[in-house]
Amino acid sequence: MFKYKYRKYWVFSVLFIITIATTISYHFFESKWIDFRKGEKYFNKGRYSKAIEFYTKALKKDLDPKFYVSQLISAAQITNTIDPIVDIYFMCIEKNPDNDEIVKGFAAFYVHFKRYDEAIKILRRYLIDNPEDYYIRLELARVYSWNDNYDQSIIEYKKVLSNEIHDIRLDEYQVKIEFAKVLSYAEKYDEAIAVYEQLIYEKSRDWEIYIEKANIYLTLKDYHKVFQTLKEIPLEELDDSSQVYLADLYAFYKQYEEAQEIYLSYLEKHPYSKIIYRKYKNMHNWSIDKNNSLEVLDNIKAFYSSDNEVVDALAKDYIFAKKYDAAIKTYKHLIQRSENVDPCYLIELGDIYLALDEKDNAIEYFQKAYEIDPLDDDLKRKLALTLAWSGYNNKALSLLKELNDEDKKDLLVAVELIRAYVLEDEIKKAKKVLTYLEKKFPHNSNIQMEVANMHSHFGHAKEAKEIYTNLINATEYNENIILDFANIMRLWGAFYEAEKIYKNALSKDPSNTDIKFQLAWLLVNMKRYEEAEQIYKKFIFQKKNLDKAYYRLGRVKLLQRDLEQALFYANKAFIINPKDQNKLLLAEALIKNNESDEALKILDEVKSKKYLKVATLLKGKVYLAENKELGQNFLRKAAELFKDDIEIYFYANIDNIKNEEFKEVLAKRAKDAKDLTKIAWAYAENNLQDEALSFFEKAIDKDEKYYPAKFGLAQNLAMDNKIEAVSKFDDLLKSFPNDYQLLLWKGRVLGWTKHFKESIEVYDILLSLNPNDPQVIREKARVAAWDKNIELSLETYDRALKPGVDIDLYESLLPVGSEISDPRFQKDFKILKDRPMFFGYENIKNNLDTYDISKDQKKLIEKALLKNFAMYYIQKSIDLEKDAKHAYYRMDYIEANALYKELIEFFPSNEEAIFDYAQTFCHLDLCDEARPLYRILIKDFNHNRAKIALERNKIKSDPYFRFYHWYFQEEGRGDIDRVIRNRTDFDLSYYYNCRNQLTVTAHRWSEKPTYEKNTQIKDVESLKGISYEAYGYSIDFDTTFSKYVGMSLGYRQKYYLKKFNTTNLGHLSFWFRAKDAAKITLGFDRDNEIDNIFSLRNDVQINKIFLESHSLLKRRFSIDALMEGQIYSDNNFIDLFRLDLGFRLTPFPKIFKIEIRGEYRDSDKLNLFVFEGTDLINIIHPYWTPNHYKAFYGTLSWYHDLSLLQFCEAQKHYYQFRLLSGTDTEKNPAISFFGGWYLEFRKRGLISLNGYIHRSKIWDSSSIWAEYKYSF
Repeated sequence: MFKYKYRKYWVFSVLFIITIATTISYHFFESKWIDFRKGEKYFNKGRYSKAIEFYTKALKKDLDPKFYVSQLISAAQITNTIDPIVDIYFMCIEKNPDNDEIVKGFAAFYVHFKRYDEAIKILRRYLIDNPEDYYIRLELARVYSWNDNYDQSIIEYKKVLSNEIHDIRLDEYQVKIEFAKVLSYAEKYDEAIAVYEQLIYEKSRDWEIYIEKANIYLTLKDYHKVFQTLKEIPLEELDDSSQVYLADLYAFYKQYEEAQEIYLSYLEKHPYSKIIYRKYKNMHNWSIDKNNSLEVLDNIKAFYSSDNEVVDALAKDYIFAKKYDAAIKTYKHLIQRSENVDPCYLIELGDIYLALDEKDNAIEYFQKAYEIDPLDDDLKRKLALTLAWSGYNNKALSLLKELNDEDKKDLLVAVELIRAYVLEDEIKKAKKVLTYLEKKFPHNSNIQMEVANMHSHFGHAKEAKEIYTNLINATEYNENIILDFANIMRLWGAFYEAEKIYKNALSKDPSNTDIKFQLAWLLVNMKRYEEAEQIYKKFIFQKKNLDKAYYRLGRVKLLQRDLEQALFYANKAFIINPKDQNKLLLAEALIKNNESDEALKILDEVKSKKYLKVATLLKGKVYLAENKELGQNFLRKAAELFKDDIEIYFYANIDNIKNEEFKEVLAKRAKDAKDLTKIAWAYAENNLQDEALSFFEKAIDKDEKYYPAKFGLAQNLAMDNKIEAVSKFDDLLKSFPNDYQLLLWKGRVLGWTKHFKESIEVYDILLSLNPNDPQVIREKARVAAWDKNIELSLETYDRALKPGVDIDLYESLLPVGSEISDPRFQKDFKILKDRPMFFGYENIKNNLDTYDISKDQKKLIEKALLKNFAMYYIQKSIDLEKDAKHAYYRMDYIEANALYKELIEFFPSNEEAIFDYAQTFCHLDLCDEARPLYRILIKDFNHNRAKIALERNKIKSDPYFRFYHWYFQEEGRGDIDRVIRNRTDFDLSYYYNCRNQLTVTAHRWSEKPTYEKNTQIKDVESLKGISYEAYGYSIDFDTTFSKYVGMSLGYRQKYYLKKFNTTNLGHLSFWFRAKDAAKITLGFDRDNEIDNIFSLRNDVQINKIFLESHSLLKRRFSIDALMEGQIYSDNNFIDLFRLDLGFRLTPFPKIFKIEIRGEYRDSDKLNLFVFEGTDLINIIHPYWTPNHYKAFYGTLSWYHDLSLLQFCEAQKHYYQFRLLSGTDTEKNPAISFFGGWYLEFRKRGLISLNGYIHRSKIWDSSSIWAEYKYSF
C-alpha cells in the first residue's frame, strides 16, 4: 500500500530532478544557444548594443555565425560598433583556426562594411593552411569580384572548378553560373560563352542559361548568334518585350511568317501599341533597308525570362555581385511589365538606392511600396527612417510617431523621432521621449548621445562636450559615438579634432559618402574651399550624389563670391531635383547676380514648413532693398504668419531698430538666448555695433551656458578692434583648450590691434596642431607682412609651396604617361618633373583637349588632375598672394595691382587680396576703382576694415572747405633776401567721379619787405613797416587718367590793393609712372618772385619748366632727381639740378631715414645793383642768382605714424622731424630743422601744423603753416 501510495510522488520527483538537471546541463553545455536567444530577443526589441553583446558571446562559444551574422552586421551598422567585433572574431579564429564558418562570417562582416581588402586578407590567410577548402576559396573568388578585381576572382573560380567538388555546401552547377557571370563582368565573353555552353550541355532545358548566353551575344552585337540562341527557347519562356525583340530578329532574317505570328500575338494582348503595329505593318520595308533594320536591332537592350521569379533572382544576383546599375535596370523592367506590381520589387529597388546613398530615389520607391501595402510595419519603419536621414523631418514625423507609439523600445525610431522633434522646434515633445528612454535605458550610449545632442541644440557646448568625452572614456572604441561627437564639435569650433575623426573614419571606410560630405562642409567652415571643392567634384566625376554635390558647390561658390559659378551649380542642383532646399539656393544665386525678379518667382514656389520662413525673410530683404515701404508691409504680414520668428519681426520694423522702446519689445519678445543672439547678429548686419553687443550680453544673462552668444560677443568685439576680445577668447579657451576657432579669432584680433608678435605666436600654436592648414598659413603670413617682417611672411608662404603639386601629378600620371605618344602631352609631362611647382599642372589642364589621346586616357588624366585639384589651387593662390604681398611691401603698387587682379580672378573669396587690391588703387589715386571692391567686402563679417575704408573713400571724395595759413620770413645776402610773407587761403573743393577734383580758392596775401641794418636803399625809413596787401582767386583742376598718367592744371590771379600790378599765375603738369620704377613729372609753373622791395617794384615773375623723378627701390632706397629751368620775366635764366639719395634704416610706422643731397645752380645773369650816388635805387635781377653753385647736405629724418588703423584710406595721425646740415661752394655751412604734425579726426576733420627754421652764415629763414579742413 505504501509503495503504491508514494510511487507516483517518486516518479514525479525523479522527473522533476531530470528536468532540472537537463536545464542546468543545457545552460552549462549549450550556453551558446542561450546567448543566441538573448541576442535575438534584444535585437527584435531594438536594443542593438545588448544584442551585439550576446551575439559576440555566442561567437566566442563557437556558435556557427550563419545563424546570426546578418543580425550582428545590422546591429553593428546601427551602433557603428565594428572594431570590438573584429577583435572577437580574431580571438575566435585563434581559438578555432580551422573553423571555416567563423572565417566566412568574419569575411562577410568586413564585406558588409565594404572593407574588401581586410576580408581578402582573412580568407587568404586561412587558405595558406587549408588550400583544399573550396568553400572558403569560393568566398574569396566572390570577394575579389565585389572588389572589381575580376582577374583574381577568375583565377580563384578556376581553382574551385578544377577539382571535383565534394563539399555538400557547394552546388557545382551554381558555381559555374556564378563563374560565367563574373567572366561576362570582366568582358571575357568568349570564356563566358564556353561556360554557358557547358551548362547547357549539362542541363539542356535551363532556359535562363540560354537567355544569359543570348545577352552576351547581344553585347557583342552578334545578332545572328543571338537569333540562333533565342530560337531554341520556347516562346512562352520569354517575356513580352523579349518576344518582340525575337520577332524583330525573325523579320531581319526574312522569316516573316514567324515574325508576323509573334507580332500579332503581342497585339492581341496590347491592341493599342502603335509602335509594334507600325513595326508589324512595315516589316517588309524596314527589314530590307539595312540602315533601318540595324537601327531596330540596336534598340534591343536585353532579353528576360517570362518568369518573374527568374528575373527577380537575376536582379538579386546583380545585387550580390554589386552590379547595382544592372540590378536597377532589371527591377525597373520587372516593375514596368507587371500589371500588379509586387511591392517587394519596389522595396528591393529602394534598398539598392539606399545602398548607393541615393536617398531621394530610395524614398520614391519605398513610398510607392508603402502606398500598395500600408500595413507593412517593416516597410513603414524603413520609409520613416530614410525620410529622417534625408532631412524630410516634417514627412517623417507622423510615421515616426506612429512607430514609436507601437513600440516605444525601438531605439532607432525613438532617436530619429527626438531629432525630428528638435528640428521642428517641438522641444517639449523631444524631451518627453528622451526622458522615457533615459529611464528605460539608463546606461545606453545612444541615449546619452541624444542627451548630449540636446545640449548641443540648446547651445550648451561645455555640457555636450563633457557627456561625449565621458562616453568615449567609458566605452570601447565606438565609431558611431566618435563621429557624432565630431558632428557637434562645430558648435564650439573644434574643427581640427573633427577633421582628424572624419579622416580616420574614411581611412577605414573610403567609400562612406556621408562622412565625405561632412568633412567637405567642415573644410568650408574653415575656409579651405579648395579641399572641399575637390571632394564635391569627385562626386560629380563619378556621377554620384549629383544633387547634393551641386548644391554644396553652389553654396561654396556663393561664399567664394564666384557668382556665375554659384548660379551654374545652383541651377544644376535645381534641374536634378527641384526641392525647396535647391530652390532657395537658386534664388540666393539669382539675387547675387542681380536677377531679383526671377529669384522672387522661385521663392514663391517654396512651400515646405522647413524652408518657408527662410524663403519669406529672403523675399522681404529683396523687397526692402528695392522698395522699403513695400518690403516692410510684406514683412509685417509675414510677422503675423510667423509670430515666433524674431528675425522677420526685426526686419518688419527696420525703421524702429534704433528706438529704445522697440529694443525693449524685442528683448521681451525673444523666447530664449537663441532668439536674443539672432537679434544681436541682425544688429551687427546693420552696422549697429553697440546694440549688437548689448543683445549678446542679454543672451548670456538669459542663459549663461549659451556658447554661441559668448563667442558672438567676443567676435563682435574683435571686429570692432577692441583688445578686450582677447580676454573673452581666453575665458572660452579655458573650457575648450587648443580650440581651432577660438585660437584663430584670438590670432586675428591680436593682428588687427597691432599686437603682431603675440598674434604670430597664436598662429604658431595652430600650425603645431595642423602644419598644413593653408588658411592659417595665409593668415600668419599676412600678420607678418603687416608687421613689416617680410622675411617671415615670405618664409611662411613658402611653407605651403613645397613640395610642388607637379611632383604628385607626375606620379599619378606615370602609368598612363608612358602609353601616350602625343608629343604635346610628352612635353607637358616632362615639365612636371623638370620644373616641379604648379605650372606643369596648369599646362596639362589647359591643353588637355588638344592632346591626341583616347577617351579612356583622357579620363585617367582628368582623374589625376582631380586628385591634385586642391593642392594646385592652394599653391597657385598662395604663390600669387606671396608675390602680390611682396610687391605691395616694396611699394611697387602697379605690379601689386596686376598680381592682385590675377589672384582675385583665380581665387575670388580671398578677402585680404580684394582689400589689398583696393589699397593699390588708393595708392595709385584711383579711388573710384577701389570703391566697388570695398562694397564687395562690407557684407563679409570677417573683414572689419572694409566698412571703414568705404566710408573713408566716400568722405575723401566729398566736397570740403579748407582754411590755410602760411607764414614765411627770410633774411640774408644783403638786401637780396629780405621779406616777411603771409598767405591765407579759403578753399572750396568738389570731386567728380572721385578722381577728378575742382578747387576754387580765395586768397589773401600780405608781403612786407624788410631791410638790412646798414642798408643803402634810398628813402629806406619811409619804406620800413609797410605791408603790401593783395587778394586773389585760383581755380585748380586735378585728375588721374589711369594708373600711369595724371594731370594738374591751375590758374590764379593776384590783385594788389596799391602800387603794384595785377598778376596772372598758374601751373600745368603731367605725371607719368614708368611702371613702379619711377614717377616722372613734367610741368610748368608761373609765380611771383618776391624776395625784397625791388622784386615787388619790378613785378618779377618766374616761369619754371621742370622734369622731376621719384624712385623707391625695395622700399628702403629712394632716389629723387630734379631738372628745372627757371625763366624770369627780366630776361634771366637759372638752371637747377638736384639729386637726393635716401635710405630707410627702420620700417613703417617708425621710419628713421638718412639722406644725402647734391645740388647745382647756375644763373645766366647775376645781380646788378643800380646806385644813385651812394643810394641803392634798384636791383636788376632782384633775387638770388647763384653762379656755378654747388651744395652738399646730409639729412636725418624721423616719421612716426600714430594712426589707429594703418591702411591707405584710414584716418591719418603722424608727426615728423627732419634735421639737415651741409655746406656749399659759397662757403656757407647751414643747419635746418623741420617739424610737422598731422591729424584727421572725427571722420571728416583734418588739422595740421608744420614749421621749419634754417640758419647759415649768409641766409636765414623760418616758416610755419597750418590748415584746417572739413568734408561735408
